[in-house]
Amino acid sequence: MMKFFKTFMNYFFNGLGFGSVTYLIVLMTRFEPVAATSRNIASVLIMSGLIGTLSALFDWESLSFLQALVSHFCITLLLVIGMVVYNGWLFYVWYKAAFWLGFVLIYICIWAVIEFKLMLKVNQINRVLKERKQKN
Repeated sequence: MMKFFKTFMNYFFNGLGFGSVTYLIVLMTRFEPVAATSRNIASVLIMSGLIGTLSALFDWESLSFLQALVSHFCITLLLVIGMVVYNGWLFYVWYKAAFWLGFVLIYICIWAVIEFKLMLKVNQINRVLKERKQKN
């Protein structure tokens, strides 16, 4: 049970990190002109953590990568729409193509950062393994 909790929290906090940075970039660029209230910030943090936990879908052996990706994308979209509705931003973004384009671009950018981090970690592990092999 403790391992599950640690894994859950790891995914949750990774989601918080990505969501926080993304929210700050959106505010900085004035992509959508909305005020940063305590309610907005809390909802973005909760949503971000939940999206992070969705990454566990990629660990399920019963799902193919494509199934996990489509599921993650769709549930993430539902969480974002829920957050938009909760914050009363529906009329700001719902009918704007920029919202939908922005969502897809942000999803792709975050995905690219995650893949880049994974590549760096794999390279580091391979380097350590190669060094150990050379010592033996």
